[in-house]
Amino acid sequence: MLFRSAFLLGRAGKTAAPDAGSVAAAAEFPRDPDLKRVYRLLYNVVDGIAEDFATMDDLVKPLLAARPNYPEVVTVAAELAQEFVTRGFDITPARRAEAKRLTERAVQLAPDNPEALAALGYYLYSTKTQLGRAEESLREAIRRKPQEPRFHCFLYQVLIASNKQEAEIEAFATQLVEKFPSYAMAPFLIASHYTGANGNLAT
Repeated sequence: MLFRSAFLLGRAGKTAAPDAGSVAAAAEFPRDPDLKRVYRLLYNVVDGIAEDFATMDDLVKPLLAARPNYPEVVTVAAELAQEFVTRGFDITPARRAEAKRLTERAVQLAPDNPEALAALGYYLYSTKTQLGRAEESLREAIRRKPQEPRFHCFLYQVLIASNKQEAEIEAFATQLVEKFPSYAMAPFLIASHYTGANGNLAT
């Protein structure tokens, strides 16, 4: 087996700087200052706590109420709603329904936006529904924003959940760590797969 769990866990334990390509790409989205603050908290604070998410919710809610059809607002709101559920801060039926509604709406409003496509793909993965559609959405997101490591990690999880051939999963894992050597989540997810742990943490 190409990936030895102990080796990968060791790599995952290292403190890694954010991938330069990811930082540059993230700077392009979103453009709204308040949404930028939410985005930074959402994806650059590894150990986010419930209070951080409450702050983000307080920032997003009035923006969404004022601009319910603005793609950038809806997309960030969709990502936030999904992270509430994924991280376990709010797993109520209402929050889950919000995540579903907003991720679908984000793609309706901006079908070419890679963030919207990735949000939908990760939502579908997290609910273990329409995994084929999840893979399609994530591959399109990667095509449009290839230097975003989150998208690749999301797709890796979808490939595993879809019970793809182990050779295909391993080949993708090889490409993942080669493309993003400083992105600590990649070896963590790979190690989680080979140790049988739950790797549903790609944020």
